[in-house]
Amino acid sequence: MLARNDRKSNYAKFSKYGLTLCIILALMLACFQESTAGTLITLEGCRERALVNSEDLRVEKTRREQAHLRTREQRTHYLPKVTASGHYLDSRNRFEWDVESSLFDPLGRIISPATINPLTGRPINDVSGHHIMKQTAYYTKVEARQPLYMGGKINAANRMSEVAERISLKAVEAKRQDVIVEADQTYWRFVAVGEKLQSARKYVELLEALEAKVNHAVETGLVHRNELLKVRVRRNEALLDLERAKNGRELLRMSLCRIMGFDPGTSLKIADEEITIPAADELPEAPVLSVIDRPDYRMLEDKVDLTRENERLVRSDFLPRVGITAGYHYLGGIELYQTSLEGRGYYLLASAEIPLWQWGEGKYKTQSAKLDSHIAQLELEKYKKLMKLEIRQAFFAMSEAHSRCAMTEAALEEAEANMEMSRDFYELGMEQLTDHLEAQSRRQQAEAEHITAKSEFKIEETNYHRSLGKCP
Repeated sequence: MLARNDRKSNYAKFSKYGLTLCIILALMLACFQESTAGTLITLEGCRERALVNSEDLRVEKTRREQAHLRTREQRTHYLPKVTASGHYLDSRNRFEWDVESSLFDPLGRIISPATINPLTGRPINDVSGHHIMKQTAYYTKVEARQPLYMGGKINAANRMSEVAERISLKAVEAKRQDVIVEADQTYWRFVAVGEKLQSARKYVELLEALEAKVNHAVETGLVHRNELLKVRVRRNEALLDLERAKNGRELLRMSLCRIMGFDPGTSLKIADEEITIPAADELPEAPVLSVIDRPDYRMLEDKVDLTRENERLVRSDFLPRVGITAGYHYLGGIELYQTSLEGRGYYLLASAEIPLWQWGEGKYKTQSAKLDSHIAQLELEKYKKLMKLEIRQAFFAMSEAHSRCAMTEAALEEAEANMEMSRDFYELGMEQLTDHLEAQSRRQQAEAEHITAKSEFKIEETNYHRSLGKCP
């Protein structure tokens, strides 16, 4: 009985450990299959990861935070500045006074103004043996300075900082759209080269099947060996194209990994295995030439506002300035005839500075600042026209890319029909091998052109949305 119980307990332990081992092996197998299949990537996921990992976008966001801090810094100029200072003097030089009035000692007796004996160079002592004047002193104060009127300089500087912060926000949006365009371009080209790779493999398989048939015909003496060499030449060319497609796909994979922040060796699996093109009636109509949504246009508008505020800032340098200073001070350490001469108390100081004559400096600087505003306005009008032209060009490019897709699709259908007909005629002995190889080559070329046209349409579609300032 005891042996039987021991066998049961050992069997239970073995079953427990075996179940744990099976679970671990299953998890490892699932991880291996996932790593082998690659990370699944969608267009939206590619955009999101590109926005998160873009170094240029992070730089623009940092500049936006910097502009916000400058705005807060400028607001502090409305508030008083409080400072504290202290001074201490310990001098070994001789103190001499050259005054007409005499000094009196505590008993009312007149003494000579000179406190230094010119023969010995030492301080003169009074009747008690103390120096007439102590040679150390200290002075401390705490004060607050409040500007009352600075010619509008503080207001202009604050408005300029606010405009600069708005520009930084729009710069972040412009860079965000640039990142999306780059991600879209790389994504669709990666999808296109994947389609081309599959097409190239099918073409190689087609040529290999044809080579086997021709080789069999050569062995049976039906055709000359020269026909087999023609097929092998085309097969070698197809293999070279296949190798180029593999290398291109690998480079685009690494570029896509860089954009999304993945390790360069990460395997990727694209959700869109084939590019789909919308119908012609689903395309947007001719756009209204409005550039108000473009971040770069709004940046130019803010630049005009910035130059106008700079004009006020320059003018403020030649206007009166008024301010007040209030504080508390203390003076001590000075003794004369063993009598401490201390001073303390509050004080209030009002100051005004009025520029009177600078030989026209203010006039010239103000006029130069006005011309800067005029230049900014002219540049705004110039780039507004160029942006409208860019919108029209982007729309035409998208429309042409869609038309090219339709034409290449029709050419592909014709090439496929021609290849099938050529194959039938070749098998019946009614067509030469070179003509059949040419038909296969045309079909392969037509498919590659159609894939390229589809990817270019997707890229032009994204460029069109960016030209309107409406990137997703």
